[in-house]
Amino acid sequence: NSIMPIVINGSGTVTGLSAGGISNTKAVATAAMPAGSVLQVLQDTKTVGHSQTTSGTTTYTIPGLSQAITMTSASNKVLVQVSLSASASANDYLGLSWWLNRTTSGSDNAIAIGDQTGSNRGRGSRHVGRNYNGNNQNSEELVFLDTPGAGTHTYDIKYKDFNGDGGIFFLNWGASDSDTTSNVICCSTITLTEIAV
Repeated sequence: NSIMPIVINGSGTVTGLSAGGISNTKAVATAAMPAGSVLQVLQDTKTVGHSQTTSGTTTYTIPGLSQAITMTSASNKVLVQVSLSASASANDYLGLSWWLNRTTSGSDNAIAIGDQTGSNRGRGSRHVGRNYNGNNQNSEELVFLDTPGAGTHTYDIKYKDFNGDGGIFFLNWGASDSDTTSNVICCSTITLTEIAV
């Protein structure tokens, strides 16, 4: 096998590189990536069931479903994709809602929520409905483009019953959790994608 020399041509092109010839390095530095480039993708998945009997209007966090991201630039965006398999019991479906939460430097920030309208309505990302029967679950999706700024940020899901009915929130399984073929265990995910600006 003959070895070809690497040549930098007058046109600005480089010849003589074999496939994979630049090893263990990036051809383009992260800071030089063009706008719209994907810089990192991170995901957390919850594959077990969760249920919580709500107490009044207490705020709860879905356990075991959160993802942190350290930004490479303060001006970049984070594409947040949430997929939940959720449902509520008969008492709780009226006011039960969940929202996307971003924790930065220990402070919680409710994001991707509706505007304040009136003085009584709750504000959330999605309103969990009651299913036709206890076996079913709702597929609840959220896509949101966030600009969190510099540093490390953690995204998770918080929920509460704004109506204070004292029902039950279910994730990855329905209100009927008996071990029968009519019940299915599902999964829920949070995916974060840093996008260059």
